[in-house]
Amino acid sequence: MWIARFKVRHKQSAAVFTSGKDVQYYGYFLNSFYKGKKLYVNRIALISGNEAAYLIEKMKHEKWIEIKWIEGNTVLFSNEVSSSFHTLFSDGTVFFLKPIIVKNGFEYWEVASWEKKYIHALFKRVNKLGKKTATIELLELKNKPISNFFSLAHADLTTKQLKVLRKACSEGYYDIPRKISVEELADKINEPRTTLQDKLRRAEKAIIPSLVEEIDKDG
Repeated sequence: MWIARFKVRHKQSAAVFTSGKDVQYYGYFLNSFYKGKKLYVNRIALISGNEAAYLIEKMKHEKWIEIKWIEGNTVLFSNEVSSSFHTLFSDGTVFFLKPIIVKNGFEYWEVASWEKKYIHALFKRVNKLGKKTATIELLELKNKPISNFFSLAHADLTTKQLKVLRKACSEGYYDIPRKISVEELADKINEPRTTLQDKLRRAEKAIIPSLVEEIDKDG
């Protein structure tokens, strides 16, 4: 599969508010829907950084963004599909492999296609819009196994390790401050403290290196 990474700027994007700010977000497309004859998309943004509140306030006051739900730094919103920009993907020849990373005023796309020519065609379509509408820069284009791009962080977890991780999360063991000690958690699940601690450490060892590797790939 041909995998490309693009650096993109376009006028209908919350990326403009991240320029020069300590804030970024992972953006996911959820679904599309019609209001009358106009097409809209639902999107979710997982926001991080010291100026996350600034970005959320900016998004609240943008006319083209409709905020539907906010929980902490997670924002669910919708916007009208731009016929000149969003429909560039509508021919079905390319697809997103990962969420869009939005930071420093730009969107970072990771897209794939079974034919190299379709990647180049997308690049040309965005360029054709002109700099007033959008800019695009090709950062990387390689032929890679597609399996490398899906999260395998959980793959080495055993059923027992996953069970204790879920229990630890639901009881607040990983909260700050911690809501339950390892001794109290062990009592709740009727296991010796040392056994539980060993399971948690093995579970963390199974997933944390993979997660760090994924984060490093995203830059």
